[in-house]
Amino acid sequence: MGIEFIRDERDKQFDALALKNADPNKRYRFVRKKDINIAKAKFNGYEVVDGSSDQVRSVLDDSTRVKKGSDTTTAIEVGDMVLMSQPMEKHEERMRRRSAKISREEKSSGHDAVNEMNRQGGGQVRAFEDNTESRGMKSVEEGDVMEAIERDRRRGK
Repeated sequence: MGIEFIRDERDKQFDALALKNADPNKRYRFVRKKDINIAKAKFNGYEVVDGSSDQVRSVLDDSTRVKKGSDTTTAIEVGDMVLMSQPMEKHEERMRRRSAKISREEKSSGHDAVNEMNRQGGGQVRAFEDNTESRGMKSVEEGDVMEAIERDRRRGK
């Protein structure tokens, strides 16, 4: 006997940034409407989505949004964000390059540190994972450490 949970319509979370009619050949993202953020997104291949020529829409369509007299832009905006997109191939290529860069950095960072320690110390440094000698070593318990500290204290060290 256990507790059974049933999900219904009320359990769904509302996503204010969800899109309708999104083109599967494009990668979309909302970007804060600060010049630096939009410039960075454009540098990375994104363009501001023009609502008059693109079919994609925010779930917060015209019927849910309060319009002001200053709303003359054709960009799709939610709060202080604007919708931007880029072709999916461009996005996937950028992600492949990013993943390859991270992989290279991960591989080199550990080896570079070990090589630098070897160069400076003149010895053979091994990473903890490479140290097979520690496998047979007895573990040290907290009580053993406390006894050693107390023994040293009595000896005046």
